[in-house]
Amino acid sequence: MNNKVLKEIIQYEGIKTEGLARLSKIDVEEYQDGIKIKLSVDIKFGNNIPKVTKELQTIIARELDYMTGINILAIDIFVKGIVMEKK
Repeated sequence: MNNKVLKEIIQYEGIKTEGLARLSKIDVEEYQDGIKIKLSVDIKFGNNIPKVTKELQTIIARELDYMTGINILAIDIFVKGIVMEKK
């Protein structure tokens, strides 16, 4: 499957995650036995970072498995920043 398609699925599903401000970078590495995903994200201020990143991993793993059946070896998430919401 094309990496562009995988990145589009990840982007679409990722933005549904509560507390996530944005996915700034998505890398997909292909291996013989599956894929590894590396994400750079910004989290909305005031959210529990481990909870948001765990939920993001769960959503992406579930949806990619459902839509593609590809074996996911790892989903690594790097929190690049915190975004303050304007009131």
